[in-house]
Order: sequence, then C-alpha cells, then structure tokens
Amino acid sequence: MYSLICASGLIGNVTYVNQTTAVSQGLAFVNSAGNAIMKVDNTTTIAPAPLVNRNSIRITSKDTYGAGNIILVDVKHIPYGCSVWPSFWTLGTGLWPNGGEIDIIEAINLMTSNQYALHTIGGCTLNTTGAQFTGKVYGTDCSTGSGCVVAETKPNSYGAGFAEAGGGVWATQLDVTGIYMWFWSVSRFFVCFRSGWSGADASFKARRYTRIHHFSYV
Repeated sequence: MYSLICASGLIGNVTYVNQTTAVSQGLAFVNSAGNAIMKVDNTTTIAPAPLVNRNSIRITSKDTYGAGNIILVDVKHIPYGCSVWPSFWTLGTGLWPNGGEIDIIEAINLMTSNQYALHTIGGCTLNTTGAQFTGKVYGTDCSTGSGCVVAETKPNSYGAGFAEAGGGVWATQLDVTGIYMWFWSVSRFFVCFRSGWSGADASFKARRYTRIHHFSYV
C-alpha cells in the first residue's frame, strides 16, 4: 500500500502533487498494457521565471520492511537526460540519516549506469577486502554526503540502454548478515531467476563495526 506525498523536502525544480491532482493531470494512471505510469508534467508551457517547477508525484509505502525481506521492483522505463534525477530508495524511521537510507535506483542526467548507496550516521563503512560483488566501488564511508556507493557494471541499467533493452528488475535482500542488491535486464530476469541468483551486484556485509542495526525498519 502506498500514499502520495505532496511536499517534496528535496532539492529540485519539482512540485509534488496529491492523488486527485495527479490523476486529473494524467501524471498517475494505468495504461492499456496494464503498466502503472508515474510521470512528470511534460506538456504544460511554463513562463520563464527565476524559479520554475513542474508537477510530478512521489509515492511512499505505508508498510515497513525489516531484515528477512526481499524488495523487488520491475521497471519498464526510467526517465533520463539533462536535469532528470529518478530514484527508488528505502528510508528508515526517525530523523535522517539516523534510521539509514538504502538507494536501490539512482542516477542523474546522462549517466549510463545505476548506482547503489547506503546513507547512515558515522561508524558504517563498506568493507572491500575480499569483496564478492560485481559492482564498482566509488565510496566506502556511508556517513558522507554521497554515502558508500557501488556502481552497476552490468550493461543497460540506466539511460538509453535501459530503455532500448525494455526495462529491468532490481532485487534488494535485507538480511541480518547485510544488504545485497541485484539487477537484471528484463530479457535476462526470468532466465536468472529460474536458474538461481549468482553473486550480488552490490554487497554491504554487516561486521562488528558495520552493524545492520544502522538501519531501522524501512
């Protein structure tokens, strides 16, 4: 179960609208193919001004998910291009970043690869010694502004390649031993799902000083 958020609380030229407005403006609907569509207004002509926002939507779950859960997201299209910042993430309870944040899908502008990241208070780091995941590490301290970041190395995880491949599927495992993430292009998902999952694309393993309890229910 999800609800629409009206106030953004984020940096960007966007105004998040409620459900009634989103439906009436065609920003949230189910198309003829049965796909759930969430989009930004791309039809209104807005007069030049010092600050120009476009209407869009943001949804948040009403339920919470702790260790022992797997989050699957199947996406057919993600917007890309200059000034675009799509994302799908979990957020712990309480004041940010005390409850932790897990970025599952996040990329901006003309990036061609998705990036995974964790955001926490101090004391949480990504251990790369003997790491068994396929992604490329760009940051190991989860308390910095960018967090501890692992970039996807499989092709077509964002941008034009993602669109041309027909979309993709992400899985995030929340476990007492750590947080693990996978990505498959839609053409590979069912093959890999049936044959068994190989090593994770991003692996944030828990250690004595990188504890899973940095994350509250998300």
